[in-house]
Amino acid sequence: MSLSRAVSIINRNRRERENRSNETVEESFLRRSNRNEQNRAKRFCVQSEVSRLQEHSCGTMTGLFSFCLARFWEKEVNSSGTYTKCCHVKRIILPEILNPPEILKDLLTSDSLE
Repeated sequence: MSLSRAVSIINRNRRERENRSNETVEESFLRRSNRNEQNRAKRFCVQSEVSRLQEHSCGTMTGLFSFCLARFWEKEVNSSGTYTKCCHVKRIILPEILNPPEILKDLLTSDSLE
C-alpha cells in the first residue's frame, strides 16, 4: 500500500470517528440499524449461493496402496499410474497413536470405502 493511500485511509477513519462522537443516540441507532441490515443482506446472498451448490461425490476409494494400505480414489494416481501421496513409498513412517479418541479410532479402523 502506498504512503498516500495509507494517509487517506487514516484521515477518513479520523473523520468517521469524529462524526460518530458527535452523533445523537438516534443517529447512532439509525447508522447501526442500516449497517446491520446491509450485513444481513450480504449473509443472505452468501447463504443463497451455498444452497445452490450441488453435491459432488468422488465415488468409493477402490485403490489400496501396497506399502501402507492407504485407500485412494482411482484418479489420485500420478502420471506413471502409481499412488504416492501417503507414505511416499515408506519414506514417511508415523508412530502408532496410543489411546486415540473414539472418533479417530472409528475412522482408522472402519471398513467403509467412502
